[in-house]
Amino acid sequence: MSDQDLIEERDRLANLGEMSRCEEIRLEIVQDEWERRQALVDRESSDGVSRSGKTTK
Repeated sequence: MSDQDLIEERDRLANLGEMSRCEEIRLEIVQDEWERRQALVDRESSDGVSRSGKTTK
Protein backbone atom coordinates (compact mmCIF):
# COMPACT_ATOMS: atom_id res chain seq x y z
CA MET A 1 0.00 0.00 0.00
CA SER A 2 1.44 3.36 -0.97
CA ASP A 3 1.61 6.24 1.49
CA GLN A 4 -1.22 7.96 -0.41
CA ASP A 5 -3.38 4.82 -0.26
CA LEU A 6 -2.70 4.56 3.46
CA ILE A 7 -3.72 8.19 4.05
CA GLU A 8 -6.89 7.80 1.99
CA GLU A 9 -7.88 4.62 3.83
CA ARG A 10 -7.17 6.23 7.21
CA ASP A 11 -9.32 9.23 6.30
CA ARG A 12 -12.10 7.06 4.91
CA LEU A 13 -12.26 4.95 8.05
CA ALA A 14 -11.96 7.94 10.39
CA ASN A 15 -14.95 9.59 8.71
CA LEU A 16 -17.33 6.66 8.99
CA GLY A 17 -20.33 7.44 11.19
CA GLU A 18 -20.46 4.04 12.82
CA MET A 19 -17.77 1.42 12.53
CA SER A 20 -17.96 -2.31 12.83
CA ARG A 21 -15.34 -3.94 15.06
CA CYS A 22 -13.51 -5.00 11.89
CA GLU A 23 -13.35 -1.39 10.67
CA GLU A 24 -12.13 -0.22 14.09
CA ILE A 25 -9.33 -2.77 13.99
CA ARG A 26 -8.45 -1.84 10.41
CA LEU A 27 -8.26 1.84 11.40
CA GLU A 28 -5.90 0.95 14.26
CA ILE A 29 -3.71 -1.04 11.87
CA VAL A 30 -3.66 1.74 9.27
CA GLN A 31 -2.82 4.36 11.91
CA ASP A 32 -0.06 2.17 13.38
CA GLU A 33 1.43 1.61 9.92
CA TRP A 34 1.32 5.34 9.14
CA GLU A 35 3.05 6.15 12.45
CA ARG A 36 5.66 3.45 11.77
CA ARG A 37 6.40 4.93 8.34
CA GLN A 38 6.64 8.44 9.74
CA ALA A 39 9.04 7.29 12.44
CA LEU A 40 11.13 5.57 9.76
CA VAL A 41 11.24 8.75 7.69
CA ASP A 42 12.19 10.79 10.77
CA ARG A 43 14.92 8.32 11.68
CA GLU A 44 16.27 8.29 8.12
CA SER A 45 16.28 12.09 8.05
CA SER A 46 18.35 12.24 11.21
CA ASP A 47 20.66 9.45 9.97
CA GLY A 48 21.06 10.98 6.53
CA VAL A 49 19.89 7.83 4.70
CA SER A 50 16.76 7.55 2.55
CA ARG A 51 14.50 4.49 2.25
CA SER A 52 16.34 3.60 -0.94
CA GLY A 53 19.60 3.50 1.01
CA LYS A 54 20.99 6.66 -0.59
CA THR A 55 22.71 9.25 1.53
CA THR A 56 20.62 12.40 2.00
CA LYS A 57 23.30 14.57 3.62
